[in-house]
Amino acid sequence: MGKMHTLLALLLFALPAYAQQEANITFDIQPDSSVKHAIVFSFSSPLTAASIDYALDGIVRDTEVSGGGQKMEHELIRSDSGYIMRIFLKGPTRSLSISYTADNVVFRSDSVNHFFTELSFEQPTNISARLELPAGYGLYQDSYRPAGASTVSDGRRIILLWRPTNVQSVFFSVKFAKLEEGGLLIASVAVLSGLTIFLFLYLRHKTREEFLRGFREDEKRVIEYLQERKTALQSDLEHEFKFSRAKATRIVSKLQEKNLVGKQKYGRTNKLFWLK
Repeated sequence: MGKMHTLLALLLFALPAYAQQEANITFDIQPDSSVKHAIVFSFSSPLTAASIDYALDGIVRDTEVSGGGQKMEHELIRSDSGYIMRIFLKGPTRSLSISYTADNVVFRSDSVNHFFTELSFEQPTNISARLELPAGYGLYQDSYRPAGASTVSDGRRIILLWRPTNVQSVFFSVKFAKLEEGGLLIASVAVLSGLTIFLFLYLRHKTREEFLRGFREDEKRVIEYLQERKTALQSDLEHEFKFSRAKATRIVSKLQEKNLVGKQKYGRTNKLFWLK
């Protein structure tokens, strides 16, 4: 049993409040269990700093950085919490592409492999994420996060797709295992998987109805919002649902009392964490 690491990446620079940030992310899991990461950031306002820092909690290799069609110089610096990739900009740019290979981010237990990583951002970000399993591997018991991924195939590899919006932190987790040979077995697994998914969705719907019983409609909307995003600012609730600050505070307090939500002071508002 090997040692398991979570690779936490954080882009460390300040942007104007009006600079919308988007990230296109690819995780390409290799047969040797290394993972190629490729992240393309897009901004509505150009980056103008001389350098920016990209924080990692583990060592990476095969690093490449570019922006505005130009390759950019960069260096890895050891820090107290891991490593900093310092990127030197050649001029203002509205895009930034970072790629690297990470080892020790796939944990193996018996025949099941588990990849997980976390990305954090300085401001809310819209994400388009793609994870490719090695050829010959499939999902293990449909175990992945965030929920709601689309699953497709290019004929060789299984691919998961996500599009979370307005997030500052996102945790990706996928369990996968080697597929058995033989078309009949694969077909049987597909049928059983379909039945399992149907039963799961039916039971989840019934369980959800029971869970939401006793909550007001506005409280249900907040619950669904936080379940989907996992983290959000209280000010986001006020803006999204046109709540007054007092009403948002009342709803958050009720969810805290039921141990559904955690709360942390965040500037003039609160950062909320879904706990279930």
